[in-house]
Formats: sequence, C-alpha cells, structure tokens
Amino acid sequence: MLKFCRGIFLLIVAAFALTAGANAQVKVAPGSKVYVAPMDGDFNDLIATEIVKRKLPVAVVTDEESADFIITGKVSKSNDKWYNSALGGKDQTEGSIRLVSVKDKQLVWVGEAGDKGTLWGSLSKSGQGKLAERLVAKMKKDLFGK
Repeated sequence: MLKFCRGIFLLIVAAFALTAGANAQVKVAPGSKVYVAPMDGDFNDLIATEIVKRKLPVAVVTDEESADFIITGKVSKSNDKWYNSALGGKDQTEGSIRLVSVKDKQLVWVGEAGDKGTLWGSLSKSGQGKLAERLVAKMKKDLFGK
C-alpha cells in the first residue's frame, strides 16, 4: 500500500511539473527590440509613446525585421448613447494589444482595457491616450514587475 501511495504521489508531481513547464511564460529580456505594428487611428503611435514615456526596459524600433517582439492590437469605440455618458457606466473606447515573439511566433502577453476609470467614471480622462496609458502600465507590471 505504501508503494502504491508513493507511486501515485510521484505521478502527481510529474504531471504538475509537465503542466508548469507547458504554461511557462516567455520572458521579455531587458533591451529587447519591440516593433509596434500599425493600428487603426494611429493607436500604434500612442502605444510607442507610452512605452518610451513609462521607461519600459525595451527598445522601440521602426523596422519590423530587426524586432524581437511585435505588438499588434485594435481599438473599438462604443456607440455614443446619451445614457452611457450620463451614467458613466460604459467605456467610450476599448482596446487590446498582443505581444508576439518574432522568433517562435509565440503569444507572450495580452492586455485589454477601457478608457473610463472605475472610481470617477465619466468624470475621468478618456480616449485613446488614456487607453494606451492603461495598456502599457499593465504590460510593464506583468512583464517587468514595476
């Protein structure tokens, strides 16, 4: 019975080790080169600006072929109904970005955000600039722990 329990324990440990290895996230090394792909409404310019402004430890490059990682994404605007802005319940602009490794085409990080603040709602700053700030702040925290 003791051998059986040890066998089951070792099987569980081995299975856990395999799943932990499969879920290991690709790390973005400081100094990596990042290309921000074109997005609707020149949102890529706002993302690149925020990356530099928030001093992420990566280099933003303008040539896709020299990049280690590529950032792609999209932005969507909601319908401008009077009750959304009056009650402050819905984001006017929502967006998401993805960080993809050029080397192995692996998805490294994904982030999504809206432009409205949870505390101040419709009184807070909104728009694509605020959306870019939130996305890059999430990226910095998740990938670099800062």
